[in-house]
Amino acid sequence: MCWDVIVICPLADSYLNGAAIEAGAAAEVAASSKTTKLGNWISANSSEAREASFLFQRASVLVQRYNAVLLRDTAGR
Repeated sequence: MCWDVIVICPLADSYLNGAAIEAGAAAEVAASSKTTKLGNWISANSSEAREASFLFQRASVLVQRYNAVLLRDTAGR
């Protein structure tokens, strides 16, 4: 497993206008950019245009399963 981290500064010129209007706007722009970059990389390496969608669907299912386990474990107490 590896982690890919992006660090942004909402005071940077490229984020300043959005950050002044809405809290978290700079983070949303950075996350969207990272998602697009990751999706393009995965699709290019797998030669399947929908591969990024498949990855995010699998990640979503894993989060839902984990939440279900947590809920089940805490409901019995």
